[in-house]
Amino acid sequence: QPMGSEMVIAEPLRPGPLLRLTGLQAVVLSPGKPTYPGAKRVYKDGGYALDILNGPAPRAFVVHRAQVIADKEARLKKIVRGDFDPWNGVVLEQPPVPAPVPPPQGSKPDTAKIVTYGTEEVVVETELQSPGVLILTDTFYPEWKAAVDGQPAPILAADHLFRGIALPAGPHRVAFRLSRAIFQSAAIVSLASLAMAGLLLAPALWRSVRAP
Repeated sequence: QPMGSEMVIAEPLRPGPLLRLTGLQAVVLSPGKPTYPGAKRVYKDGGYALDILNGPAPRAFVVHRAQVIADKEARLKKIVRGDFDPWNGVVLEQPPVPAPVPPPQGSKPDTAKIVTYGTEEVVVETELQSPGVLILTDTFYPEWKAAVDGQPAPILAADHLFRGIALPAGPHRVAFRLSRAIFQSAAIVSLASLAMAGLLLAPALWRSVRAP
């Protein structure tokens, strides 16, 4: 269940690094169950136990390896495996352009810093030593659009759940924005509903006005 910026998940659940990327911070377990891997037990009584994970997972980061799996079922099987490491590679539905390249040995780490985070806009400033894929662990949703250094860029479904942007080497400013079309569509539906209600109510209102 969402709790502000955190997430608490009650059992059953399968431990694994991918689960951490969803924002998991705490786990509720039966009191007889062992402590969740990578967590510290902070509370226990006769009804349940509460485990807190050690350190939050990064919300934005860069990887330099990508595996393309077009089949949905095969993708899901890959990412839920216990040995899947989402911080060192990404599973995609389609090839990224440019293709990721491992950084030169001894180069400094890539950076990915969220500078704006809102309900309709997220901006990430990055610096890559070689081409890679920026992962933003917000839910992939088609109504979000992206721009890299002011130019439109496709958003990839990263690890089936998140947003990915293929980037060349160098510094970049990546902006994710929620399309206004979704709000315009909602407004059109609302206006259409009001118009329909008016048409349905108009005869009754007219009769009531004309009644002696």
